Amino acid sequence: MRGLPRDDEPPLDLSNVKGILNGSEPVSPASMRKFFNAFAPYGLPETAVKPSYGLAEATLFVSTTAPNEPPTVIHVDRDELNKQRFVEVPADSPNAVAQVSAGKVGVDEWAVIVDPDTASELPDGQIGEIWLHGNNLGIGYWGKEEESAQIFRNILKSRISESHAEGAPTTDCGYAPATTAPTSRDTSI
Repeated sequence: MRGLPRDDEPPLDLSNVKGILNGSEPVSPASMRKFFNAFAPYGLPETAVKPSYGLAEATLFVSTTAPNEPPTVIHVDRDELNKQRFVEVPADSPNAVAQVSAGKVGVDEWAVIVDPDTASELPDGQIGEIWLHGNNLGIGYWGKEEESAQIFRNILKSRISESHAEGAPTTDCGYAPATTAPTSRDTSI
């Protein structure tokens, strides 16, 4: 693996690393495991690998794994996932697909899973578009008022729980049993 010290180099000590954020696309469990296994012999703590979620409109940060927790891998049923439903199954289930959680949403932020066609909040276990609200979100795009209104000033038509009614759609699809877990980006939304 690129980046590992050669035999003629001084030993590498990663035991003090607190966090390495990993995001931008859904995080692959296999890639995460390969990275950790490569650097664990140099003292990298398992809790240092932080699968995260973010996007430019949210000044890059939306959610991450808690400081002293290792990454969480959730196994879901492939057939149900293809039907836009999140159903956890045992890891050894024949239809199991591993998904990496992107942790919890930041303290001053709010995220909800929404049906983009109806602007209605979806219950836990259903896949929809991730909408965000928080002080880290931009207020619009410079010189593009119409596009800014479409992206940054959407109003939820139906909410399940008390929350902010205004949100910014991300075009990212995900689900939220208790954490954010992006599954894909749908630019057609």
